[in-house]
Amino acid sequence: MNKVMILEDDLTSQSLLSTLLGFEGYEIILPNDISEQIILDDIINLQPDLLLMDVHLRRANGLFILQKIRANSELDTLKVVITSGEDYSYECRKLGANGFLMKPYMPDDLTQMISRIINT
Repeated sequence: MNKVMILEDDLTSQSLLSTLLGFEGYEIILPNDISEQIILDDIINLQPDLLLMDVHLRRANGLFILQKIRANSELDTLKVVITSGEDYSYECRKLGANGFLMKPYMPDDLTQMISRIINT
C-alpha cells in the first residue's frame, strides 16, 4: 500500500483529503506538526511515497519545504504534488515538484494525478 503524507493546515481540507485518498487505497500519514524542520524530520522517519502539500501553510511555506526536500539527499527522490489557490505551477516545476493542482480542483483530477505520479 502506497503512503501519502498530507501537509495541509486547514483541518477540514485535511480530513476530506484523508477520506478521499483512504478510499482510493492509500495509507494516509499526517505530520506531527507543520513547521519546516519537523516536516523534514517526519518525512525522513515516516518515508511516504508521495507528499501532498499546500503552498500556504500557517507556519511554513510549501515552496521553501519543496526546496529543502530537493536539496536533501535522503529526500530528493520523494514524489511531491503541490496545491494552491494561486497559480504557482511555474515555481513548483522549477523547484522540482512532480505535479501542481490549482484549487479548487475536482477530486478525480487529484486521484488521477497521484496515481500517475506514484506509478512512474
